Amino acid sequence: MPNTIKEPTLRDIAFEGKGTINIMIDGLDRWNDSASVDISIKRTPTDGWSYLIDSPSYSIKVTKPEAWSNFAEALRQAGDKIEQYIALEDKMEMIFQEGETFRIEEGKRLAAEAEAKKNADAEVGKKLANRVINEMRRIAKTDLSRWEEAKIKIVARGTRKESDIKVTHSYRGLTLFSLGYHRISRVDAVQMVADSWIDGLEVHGIGMPDPKVVNFLLAKSKK
Repeated sequence: MPNTIKEPTLRDIAFEGKGTINIMIDGLDRWNDSASVDISIKRTPTDGWSYLIDSPSYSIKVTKPEAWSNFAEALRQAGDKIEQYIALEDKMEMIFQEGETFRIEEGKRLAAEAEAKKNADAEVGKKLANRVINEMRRIAKTDLSRWEEAKIKIVARGTRKESDIKVTHSYRGLTLFSLGYHRISRVDAVQMVADSWIDGLEVHGIGMPDPKVVNFLLAKSKK
């Protein structure tokens, strides 16, 4: 049989609930490689196991006289493969449920690890966050020209992902906050700062001193 088949193991397909089988067509090329008839196998909650055949329809090149016969043979092989998998669906379902159990437990483990990392990073807190955002509002109204920006950097607890929160003063006199290219409300800005990592907070862009020093002074304050 001239065509070759590239196929994951049944367990790999069933465990993941998806997979692709490639039947390489001898004598027919596409994009400088062998053209193929592809079988996509997928398990969905509503339809169970489904099978889709995809065959090359453009940018193909014949390199052997028997290419079209081999193409027809590849389609027949695809039909035979699907029939084989349909006959094994009960077994596949058992393996898939094993995979689902693993994915649920793995998801819980990763979530617990992420939560532990987040909790290990001290948060800024609402009191300091309000002070920072109020200062951004103040300088937007008094120090910035129209559409001039001032920004602070926040760092997400746990992931240590950095983001910039910017403030501008519009031509209509509005104080506007944004995260990246997206507008956010003042309330959202406060919450984002409050939940961020205090060691990563940078506020020199708005002329404030070290956040830890400010936080220490706020902790001593009765306000």
